Amino acid sequence: MAHDINIHPPAAGCSNVSDIDYSNWRDVLDVDREARASDVKRAYYKLALIHHPDKATGSDADDFVLIHAAYTLGLRLAPL
Repeated sequence: MAHDINIHPPAAGCSNVSDIDYSNWRDVLDVDREARASDVKRAYYKLALIHHPDKATGSDADDFVLIHAAYTLGLRLAPL
């Protein structure tokens, strides 16, 4: 079952993860504004099982890169 995630793709010419707009990290992980670090972690693991290139067939590697980037940022910004 394919899950549609709301990810804004990197702009044309972005060569690496540091060029990606992270303003929508909550939308990528589907967590609310009050999400704690544990909620961010739970959402990431759920999406990683679906979109990881080694686990899922036909999964787009770019989706996983954005999910991982959103997770990394979310852990920094979410309250413990």
